[in-house]
Amino acid sequence: NPWLAATVSVLPIVFVFVTLFLVMPTPLPSLDTLGKMPWYAPLGGLAGAVAVFGGLVFIDKVGAGPFNGLTLTANIITSLALDTFGLFGLQAAGFKALPWLGGVLMAVGVVFIAKTAGNKTAGHRTAGKKDEGESHGVGGKLLYPFILVAGALMAIGVVWNGQLRGALVNPWLA
Repeated sequence: NPWLAATVSVLPIVFVFVTLFLVMPTPLPSLDTLGKMPWYAPLGGLAGAVAVFGGLVFIDKVGAGPFNGLTLTANIITSLALDTFGLFGLQAAGFKALPWLGGVLMAVGVVFIAKTAGNKTAGHRTAGKKDEGESHGVGGKLLYPFILVAGALMAIGVVWNGQLRGALVNPWLA
């Protein structure tokens, strides 16, 4: 059950943050401070949850190499766009060719990985039985767009969490 797995995966994180909240008391933000934060800032954790759920559900369908390659490449390219254009309140850094070349090379590398990796169970039949991969419904390559979105959301979620941190009191900097 992917929902149970995602819940179990997130519970230790909740425990750590509740513990830190209790042992590192800091003043709570005022209503004025909360009113100044962007409406989307609290959604950063939800963006990260999409990636966690995607990993739990799709890793067996596409393989670890393609999943992580797609996720990380989408994350890097989205991060480059966020920095280049100054999206979500970041300071615009302008276009710099070398980082974008690195992103393109990562994308090319993921294509190579995806063409040679993937579901390790496909093609291995036992007498009279279907491939294990055939019973999963949607083929792995059809999941690539979702995985790319999950990687992009991870990068956006980090920025949103940063904005939330800026709008609230950061216990590490207080």
